[in-house]
Amino acid sequence: MFFLLNLNSQNLDSINIVGVLNKEFLKIKPFSNWFNNEYEKYQPDLPIIENLKKLPKEDLKISIYFGSWDENSRKFLPQFIKVLDCINFNEKNLKIYSLPKSLKINNMDTLNIKVVPTTVIVKNKNVSIIEGLWANKIELELHNLIK
Repeated sequence: MFFLLNLNSQNLDSINIVGVLNKEFLKIKPFSNWFNNEYEKYQPDLPIIENLKKLPKEDLKISIYFGSWDENSRKFLPQFIKVLDCINFNEKNLKIYSLPKSLKINNMDTLNIKVVPTTVIVKNKNVSIIEGLWANKIELELHNLIK
């Protein structure tokens, strides 16, 4: 894991995280200000969660590209992490990339990301890339992608 922080701001909410990180990093201040609130507020659809739990996930790899500066990312990422927590997704198969506003990090594969959040889901050799916010509830979209 590596990350850089832009600490040039007096406003803790505008601190920029850049790099590869794990979900636990987002649960500490100052990032917990937006992460924990949205995580707790999101109520996944429990019947869909139960169906997701039954699906095989061993061959599933997920990468999330987000911007700590981006409102859509600040909403989507905690909700997505909550869904993964609810289905006991193996954190070893999850990569979280925090991008600067330029959406580029030197020496890091960012797949030519054009918008955040972007989610990449790989199951076997099938790759799904979802740019921006998902059309439906996260757990429903995830279920439809991996079933």
